[in-house]
Amino acid sequence: MHGAARWVGALLVGLIGLGAATSAHAQQAPTSVYLFRSGVWLDAERGRAYLMLPGTGVEAVDLQTGRALWREGEVQKPIWASGGRLLAQRMEAAERISLVMLDVSAEQPRELWRTSYTVPEGVRVSIDAGKWEVFHLAACERAGGLGLEWKFDEIKKPMWAVEPETEAMNRRSGASLLLDLASGKLSESAQDVCEPLRTAAASSAVPKAGSRTDAGRTVRYASADGRHYLASSLVPGATGQPRYTWEIRATGTDQAIAEIEQPLLAGWFVVRDELVIHDVPPTDESTADGSTAVRPPRIRAVRASSGAEVWSHEYRNTRFVGNEPPAVTSRDRASRAR
Repeated sequence: MHGAARWVGALLVGLIGLGAATSAHAQQAPTSVYLFRSGVWLDAERGRAYLMLPGTGVEAVDLQTGRALWREGEVQKPIWASGGRLLAQRMEAAERISLVMLDVSAEQPRELWRTSYTVPEGVRVSIDAGKWEVFHLAACERAGGLGLEWKFDEIKKPMWAVEPETEAMNRRSGASLLLDLASGKLSESAQDVCEPLRTAAASSAVPKAGSRTDAGRTVRYASADGRHYLASSLVPGATGQPRYTWEIRATGTDQAIAEIEQPLLAGWFVVRDELVIHDVPPTDESTADGSTAVRPPRIRAVRASSGAEVWSHEYRNTRFVGNEPPAVTSRDRASRAR
């Protein structure tokens, strides 16, 4: 796939996911610590972002300046954050979920405890998605502690090897866990877990997605903390790569916050003081030898008054990068059956 097409494809996938996330959690109230993207948490109270680094490790970043405050190489992915604590996943073995709780209230992180859970046989724990399997771990709110939910999806056969009468080519397994935040003790739960920890504005406070603003721009979705919403439109007459005008307004009051030009149709975002902090999907970039490399996704801060970049940090791309299995159409299956 050509670079431009792949970039647009990645953006569309991100937008579909963002729309679903906004709809699914539309009734939750804003909080000061929240999940921004998978593996990226924002702590508005302390003015920090906790993000998984490309390769390995977790980094704390100052939201105002973009300065790296500390790095912790023993863990790989933030799972939950609240009250000066950060729960992170650590890859030790494919048969175990390994977690580390950090005290992040001071200048440097301090480990509080470690815990682990052995998954059933045949399940493989990972952080990055594979070509044929995906492991997912998420935090959820539970009374008296923290809920965890893991899922494992495996394609049992390549899609082109599936016989017409064999529809069950995928296997999904998973379980819900309860975590005691004081001791780190994990136990299985027979009940379904609650909603993932992500915030969004109440649906009544945000104009309907797809509707138009007074300026004729299309409403996209609410910010990660639910306090603002984004509408955008194509900049007319732009040459080369398309550019878009972002119109950001406060939910409820409709107060204008920013009107800036960006190279993205939209992005998962939050407003902090005079900054708009938003997500940038993975992009294809040319290297010195003429080949193409995939640049990891980024968290980027721009000035609300001008759109000028203030800082940018890459974070780990956990999506599978490579040739995807070809899809099998009904016509393909019919031809094989003959």
